Amino acid sequence: MIKIRFRTFVMVAFAAMVGVLFSSCVSTSSHPQKDMDKMKDNIVYELAESASVSKVSYFYEDYKGSPTLHFEVDIKNISQVAHRYRLNILLPQGPAVGGMYPRKKKAIEPGETLTRKFPVYIDSNKLPSNFMPTGFTLVVKEL
Repeated sequence: MIKIRFRTFVMVAFAAMVGVLFSSCVSTSSHPQKDMDKMKDNIVYELAESASVSKVSYFYEDYKGSPTLHFEVDIKNISQVAHRYRLNILLPQGPAVGGMYPRKKKAIEPGETLTRKFPVYIDSNKLPSNFMPTGFTLVVKEL
């Protein structure tokens, strides 16, 4: 009697595990190319004539002890004169971030590229803790 109950329990547990495995595979399938195409439509660049953006990335990284969304942007001075820039990243969901390029030096020399990372402060009452942007506006102004 105990063997029959044990076998029944093992078979039911195995069937449940297989069901969970298949349902999780089905629910995690997505179409990354369609998602990327939608994302490209929601990205807007407003650049000064003397600036070029060579890389934009966003990711989660620890900041002051908790995982925080960060933007990393490379700005290149493509003019023949040294310039200083102001960067603003505006998210449609509300948060915004920005800063000076370069932060402490007087200017970016011609042909030079500068990379900076910016943490995005997200209000946990308005957006989930694993929030990822659906698009953004990147504004680079020449000072």
